Amino acid sequence: MSNVIINPYNFVSAIPFPNTYSLDFDGVDDYVDCGDVAVVDGASALTLSGWIKPANTTNTQMLVSKFTDLNNRTSIGISADVLYFNVSNGGGKYATVAFTDTGWNHIVMVFDGSGVGNTGRLKGYVNGVAQTLSYGGTIATTLADLAGNPVTIGFQNTGSGEYMEGNIDEVSIWSTALSSGNVTTLYNSGTPNNLNTA
Repeated sequence: MSNVIINPYNFVSAIPFPNTYSLDFDGVDDYVDCGDVAVVDGASALTLSGWIKPANTTNTQMLVSKFTDLNNRTSIGISADVLYFNVSNGGGKYATVAFTDTGWNHIVMVFDGSGVGNTGRLKGYVNGVAQTLSYGGTIATTLADLAGNPVTIGFQNTGSGEYMEGNIDEVSIWSTALSSGNVTTLYNSGTPNNLNTA
């Protein structure tokens, strides 16, 4: 399924989770190109969410990304047993937490530019639980303007690969900063809610 194009505004999976029809990425050249989703560009609030079942947590690989360069990107990725929430805007700005689980996990990144300090502006959740994050750089009040670049699922175009090896399902993007209660609703005790109604 190399370079599959999907409607950039249709992030809803047709089959309820857990589901045997999640996308299976080979870690070599598989990814989904969602087109240029403008809601990400220069946003002052944004939430990225998805379910992931990586084959490993050591390789550098992406759940979802919009990318110009390493200093200008919005993404969720894994590398060397660490989960990265990247909101780089003119420099490396991100948060991390240790991550080694190769089972199904619900991952959420919440960016709120109106928040106070790093902990108020960037939050990360795993399976509905807010994580204690380590921050790199000062989180900006807006995301980078990445207009002209596609949102990709399972890939980040750094020139060195960063393809997902494993399964991804239920990827979604909100133009708001979801609350912890919203994230709990999405996680739904491990059985994802219908994204049309949640």
